[in-house]
Parts: sequence; C-alpha cells; structure tokens
Amino acid sequence: MKGYRKLMKWEKLVSNHLVNDSVTVEADLNVFNLAGYKIFDKSTTKKFVLSQQFSDVSRIEEGESRFSRFEKRFNIPWRIELQRVSGFLEIHLHRGIEIEKPDDVFTIIKADCWFNLVSTNGKNLMRQMSAVFCRDVDMESLKKVIRWDDMMTDYVINDSFIIEAHIEILRIIEKKNFSPNWLSYMKPVFYERCFYITCKVNNVSRFQDGEKQWGNTELRYDIPWRIQTKRSLDFLELYLFCDEDDNVSKKLIQTKCTFNLVSTNGNNYRRTSKLCFEKPGGQGISGFFKWNDMIESFLNPLEDSLIVEAHVKIFMVEEFSRKILQNERSFLMSHVVRNVSNMVEGGVIFSASQEWYDIPWSISMKYINGFVELLLSCDKELNAHEAWSIETNFQLILVGANGKRLTDYFEHTFEKPDSIGDSKLIRWEDMLDQYAVEDSLTVEARVNFIMLIEPQPEYSFIMSHTVKNLSNVHEGEFHFSKTEKHCDAPWRISLKKEEMCLLIYLHCDKLLSNDEHWSV
Repeated sequence: MKGYRKLMKWEKLVSNHLVNDSVTVEADLNVFNLAGYKIFDKSTTKKFVLSQQFSDVSRIEEGESRFSRFEKRFNIPWRIELQRVSGFLEIHLHRGIEIEKPDDVFTIIKADCWFNLVSTNGKNLMRQMSAVFCRDVDMESLKKVIRWDDMMTDYVINDSFIIEAHIEILRIIEKKNFSPNWLSYMKPVFYERCFYITCKVNNVSRFQDGEKQWGNTELRYDIPWRIQTKRSLDFLELYLFCDEDDNVSKKLIQTKCTFNLVSTNGNNYRRTSKLCFEKPGGQGISGFFKWNDMIESFLNPLEDSLIVEAHVKIFMVEEFSRKILQNERSFLMSHVVRNVSNMVEGGVIFSASQEWYDIPWSISMKYINGFVELLLSCDKELNAHEAWSIETNFQLILVGANGKRLTDYFEHTFEKPDSIGDSKLIRWEDMLDQYAVEDSLTVEARVNFIMLIEPQPEYSFIMSHTVKNLSNVHEGEFHFSKTEKHCDAPWRISLKKEEMCLLIYLHCDKLLSNDEHWSV
C-alpha cells in the first residue's frame, strides 16, 4: 500500500471539500504492468520454416530426445526437439536468447505453428498448435503427435525422417524493464540438452582384471566426452568421462546418464545414474553387470566384441571463474619415447628428470604383462629437519597422430619419493596401433600441485631406568622410573611382566588443559 498519511488537516477537509456530508477521492495512475515493465506492442506477421532430418531413429529410447541446431529467424534463435514419451512422439519448439537485444528488454511472442512429419517417400502428417513464448528461453510442446510404433511403420524409411516446423509469428510484445538496476538477469551457459555416444569394446574374452578400454572422444555441445569400460573383481564397470579442462574458468555439469548394453537379440540392459562433473574425469557405475553373465548374454561371439551406449541428459551447465590458490603451482612435462616397437617385456623408459618449483619430477613408461604402465614420479628427497607433502591432481596422456589423445586422471598426496599412475593404461599392441607415430610415442604429464612443508622439531633426549632383582618381578606388576622433565613436559618409563614377556612403556604426563591443545 502506498499513499499519504497526513494529506491535510481533518478540519480543512470538512470545511473546504465536504458536500452533503460526502467527499470524492480520485487517483490518476500511469500503469506499466504488474511486473514493472512498460509494454510496446508490435503487431506483425512474419513467417519462416525450420526443417531437420533425424537419423538413427530406431535407437531412440523411451524418454530420450534429439535436437536440431539453433537457427536464427528474425534475429531470434529457434530449434526443434523430438522426444519419445510413453509410446508417443512429442515435438517441442525452442526459442533461444537474442544476443543483440539489450538486457533490460524482454519480448513475448505469439505464434501459430504447423508441424509436418515428412517421409522420404512423400507421405506426410501435419499437426497445428498455438504458442506463446513468454521468456527469453522458452519452449512450447505438441504432445501425442502420433504413436511411436505407427511413426516407425508409416514415416521412417532407412531409419530416418524429416520434421518441418512452419511458424507464423502473429504478435511481438516488447517489455521494457523498469526494475531497479541492482536486479540482474543471469544467463546460464545452456539449458537441458541430450545426446548419446557409443563404444565398441573389442577382444572382450581376453580381458584381465583391471583392464580397460576407451571409446573415441566425441564433442557434444562443445564438451568432449568418451566411454570407458573396465573389468574389475569379475564385474563390468562403465564410466562416462568428461574431458572439459580450462585453467581460466570452471564448469559444473549436472547430468543423468543411462548406460545401455546392446544385445544381439534386442534384449538390452540399461542402468541410469545421476552424474555431476565438477572437474575433468570419469564417473559411472562400478558394479554394472556380472562379467560372466555379460559374456553369456551380450557378447558378439563372431567378433568377440560388445557394444556400449551412453544416453546423456544434461540438466544444467554453470560456469564460474576458477580461483587459484596462493601456493598452487602447475606445469606440463612432455617426453618422446623412440623405437617403441623394439621394447621388450619388462623394459622401462625414463624421461630426464625436470625440476619444477625446486622439485624434481620425471615420467616413466614400462612394457609389463602386455600393457603400457605410465607413471609420474616425484623425486624430492626426505629431509630430517622438515616433513613435506605435495597434494597433486594430474593427467597422464598418450598423444597420437591427428591430435588423438588418451588421458587418465589421478589424485595423490606425495609424502616421500614415489611413483603413481596406471599399470594397465592400454594394451601394448593397441598403443602401437593407435598412438605410435613413426615408431615413436609422445607422453605428457599435466600437473597441478600444492606443497606443504612442516619443520621438524629438533628436541631429543635420553632416559634410562634400572630394574633390580628382575627375578622377583611378579606377573602383571609395573615398575616405574622417576619422572624427568624434558622439553617442558614430564616423562616416565615403565616396565611390566606379562605372560612371560617384558613390556616397556614411555609415559608423557603433561596435563590436559581447556585453554591449550597439544600433541607430541
């Protein structure tokens, strides 16, 4: 409620404005609208057509979507989405963000839409809807266009068909925002999107425990994705890897992924998991399927292969600046291994040690049990005067021809000279076939680390205690030395006979205090 609490004196109102014991009150208003926007109406008629051919339609699972690309019409991005929902085809028309439009201007678009299913044999089916797009990113839907099975029978030829969207814009209403300037309109990177990728796993019957195979990296919505299959403890494990890596910005990617084991008899097996990627790496389902049961039900015996699919729905991608800690460091090491084909079983190649931020590092590659073992070594020496730890997250990478890369991710805290990596990164023969170039192989290590150093105290002391008449010591009996004070703390030695053994204890008798926490 808005107004004046003391507009005038009551006596003045009675004497000057009262007529027949009544008074008339008027309010003159300038109305923008309830949301605080001034409206500019642009009555217009604009027409355009979107067309998209959708392929591999038979592979679309229940709940899965396929999208066309955004296309600009009258400076507004549009795209078509088809979705399989409860045995029916649904068609959605998406409106995107107008990049050139000022942030304080919003538009409402009223339109008539005709969706046309077109078969390659000329048969078509048309449905009509009216749509109102009230937000800068919005969607209107036409549900139950046709039963999915009928669509597959009547309109899909060679596993593809075309959807046309004939759109007639009837009215555009621009809304000027008069809200305070401290309100901002946040634009996410993008909204819900769907895709799927596949991986053919070869030589399945000879998989060893801990062995893995990698699918090809595929770019979806400018983000690289791939599938990893692994045998672990007699189970099949499936992982989706997101290789998005940017040192300047960071992305939080929220997804729902359905892994699909494709059977030759059509009885596929699916499991769904919500995956949230806060950093590059893989996430998935560790105990996806019993290995022997998978061999029996899903293996193609003629090719000794397995087909795995990942159907991914991206709910949201948030991008924010990456904060670099004051003591955080990073570096890239690279080494070329030559004459790879001449290496024998058990052979190992070390890179030259490189010093980064006063710490020596090296990479090693070994031919072991038919696999490539790739390790990162931290060669910092131990020091009697200080304890150190190096918290790392790093990538070990095989670099092949035409930019092909195999990347694995690790996190480890080094507290002594050590080597960390993967003893079964890839089969040796697959490495030679897929990554060796002119009998040479390039390996890389991308390392981020934080180093912590704690000085070691240099206090030391010696205590001694003599127990006389040892033969007279009884079972369970304690003998204590005198208390001695060293390093501002009282100490004692005790000796006890227990089950014909001699036990010796060191006691620290420093008192606990509510005002002080201590450890020795």
